[in-house]
Amino acid sequence: MPQLTMCIKESLRRVPAVPTVSRELSAPLTVDGVTLRPGTIVQIGIFNLHHNPSVWGDDHMVSQIQRRSQRKPGSFIPN
Repeated sequence: MPQLTMCIKESLRRVPAVPTVSRELSAPLTVDGVTLRPGTIVQIGIFNLHHNPSVWGDDHMVSQIQRRSQRKPGSFIPN
């Protein structure tokens, strides 16, 4: 079963069921020196996060089940 779980998660990394999520900030958030006010709607591009070459390597478009154990925290958003 662990192999099946890794296969499913790698499939969701390659083709996420939900490509983006939107959230409305309830408190101020500072990112790279820019402060966003409460009420601002922010989007997280799950597809872009899951295909970031600086996190997943130059072969980020290739399915590799074994890479699941090598991921960095916050580099994968299960959906």
